[in-house]
Amino acid sequence: VVFSSVVAQRTPSGAFLAAFDLATPSLGGALACAADALTNMPAGPVAPGQLIAIFGSGLGPAPPVSASLSGPDPVPASLGGVTVAFDGIPAPLLYVSSAQVNLSVPWEVRGKAFTLMTVAVDGSEVASREFAVAGSSPALFVDTSGTAADGNSSFPAVAFNGDGSRNSQSNPAAPGSAVTLFLNGAGADTGSAPPADGSITGSDPAPSALAVSVNAGTLALETGPLTPWPDTIAGLYRVQARLPVSTIGGLRAVPLTVTVGGVLAAPFVYFDKVYQAGGWVWIGLR
Repeated sequence: VVFSSVVAQRTPSGAFLAAFDLATPSLGGALACAADALTNMPAGPVAPGQLIAIFGSGLGPAPPVSASLSGPDPVPASLGGVTVAFDGIPAPLLYVSSAQVNLSVPWEVRGKAFTLMTVAVDGSEVASREFAVAGSSPALFVDTSGTAADGNSSFPAVAFNGDGSRNSQSNPAAPGSAVTLFLNGAGADTGSAPPADGSITGSDPAPSALAVSVNAGTLALETGPLTPWPDTIAGLYRVQARLPVSTIGGLRAVPLTVTVGGVLAAPFVYFDKVYQAGGWVWIGLR
């Protein structure tokens, strides 16, 4: 039995059997798990252009090989003897090693209910995995460099202040100022042709047609359009949001949640535990 409408959702309650086929077992021995490449969130449905990481053994060369994300040439679909395909469509590869491969899901999966990923090393298939496909499976970039000890832990968003500097505890944003947030897995623009697989976004990209909103708790923030991240691989996005105005002195961490196309950006999962529904930024009077 296939519950395609439920599998394509990212936060349904309960457990569901996506597919069960005794006749064609998956080549899953070398592949341990797949995750959103920027948050470590286990990948359920994948979205067009989403960066994901797959983990296992024997997935590539022992010395890691990396590709450039910033061009000018497109990200290659073959790297270090490794190729990954989704329904036969080669995926751009950012990083390959024996234990990990980072890739971009081909834009051609959009509109499908499921897609079959296959991994080959030096021409021999070593692993395969079927994924449900969602039009959008957004995840907010968060900084996981800190240690997550329990379910009450949380992580800051990767954010830039209005002056272009990195938001941090020692460099908070001013109340009422705008911060820039970054997203992965937002999916293809509705009603437009997708970019070429592995292509590099130009320096002045047009905004996406997908609706985006940012909240600080229950407060809806003034939010700019969702825009492709300039000068990096197509599929990464950024959005600006204006923080609440406050006259309260001191330093505070403000939790932010982002919704893209009606889908909440990642309940963040780390080592199979849900920690938060977004990220937080530092704000303070200077």
